[in-house]
Amino acid sequence: MQTFEQLLYGTGESLYSEETNKWNVGSEGIEKSLDFINTIMNKEKVGPSLSVAMNSNYGSVIFQDKLPTNKAGIAMDGIWNTGNWTEGGAHPLDDVTEVLNFSPMPTENGQDPGYVTMSGGWTWAITKKSKNHDAAWKVIKAMGTKEMCVKRALVEGTLAVRDDAAQDSKYLNKPYVKVATAALQNAYFRPKSELYPKVSLAIQDMVEAVASDTKTPKEASAEYTTAVQKIVGSKNTETQK
Repeated sequence: MQTFEQLLYGTGESLYSEETNKWNVGSEGIEKSLDFINTIMNKEKVGPSLSVAMNSNYGSVIFQDKLPTNKAGIAMDGIWNTGNWTEGGAHPLDDVTEVLNFSPMPTENGQDPGYVTMSGGWTWAITKKSKNHDAAWKVIKAMGTKEMCVKRALVEGTLAVRDDAAQDSKYLNKPYVKVATAALQNAYFRPKSELYPKVSLAIQDMVEAVASDTKTPKEASAEYTTAVQKIVGSKNTETQK
């Protein structure tokens, strides 16, 4: 979501069409997105080293070490990482807004709405077979109050999931939060499909192949097409224009 998907949606394409219920493969947008990654990592060589980029602790290395200490110039990721720089975070900064700026990522050619952002999602749920539905519901209601939502957003650096919490003065005083919250109005979401986790792994393989310079964008896109068609069935894929 923080690399390929963000780039892809910025071209005007999507990973999956809610209208046709088909997965996008072999498109110009996919190759453009991979070209961008190839430029950053291999042509211009301004991206992180492979030892960092392929590390499972990539986020910690970038946001807790390199970015707040001027060892990285820019990182494309989510607002939740700002929790690292607030009081109690992994690398608190006294003057965080003076040291670091937060800006929405522009669309490919600046087309409306001018930026692109992806969103995931989470939920609290009660299993059907639970023998304690009433007690579980009380816990969920307690965790989901406006006050708890604000507290969680302040501690974790995340965005509020309630409209009233997003209007709270404590929440609005968080660094960068007004820009990030406003961007949600045009956020794209991951496909609501049980097959997404498997497709996500195919995306990781494709991006890694390009970033490590073992495949060209065209070759990696072709392999991704084959992988996705095996996962979802070729009849459930299309090439978006």
